[in-house]
Amino acid sequence: MRVDESRNASLDLNISKYAVNYRTGSLGHCIAEVYSSMALSNIFARLSLVLCSLVSCCGTIKICLLLQMVIISLSLALSAVICFLLLPVKLLFLGLSLLCSVNKSEKHLELLQLGKFKNEQNALTWNKSAILNFLLKSEFVTCMSPSALSLAPQGAEFFNCLTNASAETECDFLSLEKCICDLGAWNPGWQKIKDYFSELTSKYDNSHPDRNTLPVFLNSLHIALLDSSIPQDKKRQGLDEISSYSEVCVPTWAESIFRVTHRFYSKGNSAEEQLLIWLQMVKEEILLGKQLSLGESHDWHQINGVKKEYGKQLGLNTVHISENLSSLTLRQTSSLPRYLRDYYTLANRFLKDYSRSRSAIVYFVYSAFLSAEASIQTSIRTYLSEIVARETGLSGASVAEILTECFYNENYELKEEAITYLLYKMGVLLAF
Repeated sequence: MRVDESRNASLDLNISKYAVNYRTGSLGHCIAEVYSSMALSNIFARLSLVLCSLVSCCGTIKICLLLQMVIISLSLALSAVICFLLLPVKLLFLGLSLLCSVNKSEKHLELLQLGKFKNEQNALTWNKSAILNFLLKSEFVTCMSPSALSLAPQGAEFFNCLTNASAETECDFLSLEKCICDLGAWNPGWQKIKDYFSELTSKYDNSHPDRNTLPVFLNSLHIALLDSSIPQDKKRQGLDEISSYSEVCVPTWAESIFRVTHRFYSKGNSAEEQLLIWLQMVKEEILLGKQLSLGESHDWHQINGVKKEYGKQLGLNTVHISENLSSLTLRQTSSLPRYLRDYYTLANRFLKDYSRSRSAIVYFVYSAFLSAEASIQTSIRTYLSEIVARETGLSGASVAEILTECFYNENYELKEEAITYLLYKMGVLLAF
């Protein structure tokens, strides 16, 4: 259960601090630099005090006073010289920074409808130029608004077998074993999972947390293995991955089953849904990377703790930690303050990294597009065409010309700029 509001209030994510602010970012940096130069001059003053203390310990009073006056005078003079020499330089950079930052306001691409022009050729020329200039002259950044961060795919219908499962859901393990053997993927790891499952179902009732949850995950895997639309090599690879976790805890078994089946069903029902699926994959990779950077192993429990507290807010995948499955997937998470602080720290590390990952996001999504099956690529191209047609009102031939000159290369392959444009239109990216 979530902690009460008074305990959790101090751990609310301050998303706004990760938003890019071109108007104030440079100013704050330059002011810090000015103060750092002043701090440099203060070092000499502090050193003079130390020297004065040393002199006072080893000389007469008159000599001490005289030396102190000389040292203090020299340090003050040196501090003043350094301050006056460096301060104008810092102020110059501050002024230049302010001049540059004024021009870095957010940009919006607004295409004009055909009716605003005398003829279609004028409309075509104007809109094509607007798109090209926007893509060429804009700097794109990750949008860190709460609404943008929470964007997430609806999820495949397949996962209803998880979210709608009851405690009475069973798994026909003999049939599952046959599927695994037919794929040539049975190994000692799967034997260990089978032994535990047999003991679990024969000795325990639904009061055992694994008894009413592990069969649900294994049943979902069984359903996926029976799906002929999933390539067999992909199934074998997934089964090998799951069995590789046989020596660790049961919650990790469930986690690995979910991640494998999620890859099986990573195809969206629409182009926008597909782009959101790929975006969520990027987020999952960033979160895993930040967790590993803390020196931890593949600790799904810490990641699921973040998802429990902030998953919806960050647009992460939370299907497997739904209430009916949480006794297994959230077993090793905690609502104790020290664990909540760990989740809060990891979530903020994720936010910081995600806010700087515009290039990685575009590259990942573009790479996923290039490796996607033909039907998915076609849906993305059609989605792009529909956006341009809707916003310009141009004929099919004119829209095709805009697409060719703005978003395709000489081999008529979609360019990375097309993905940037689509993510911008979806609110994932901002332009400056």
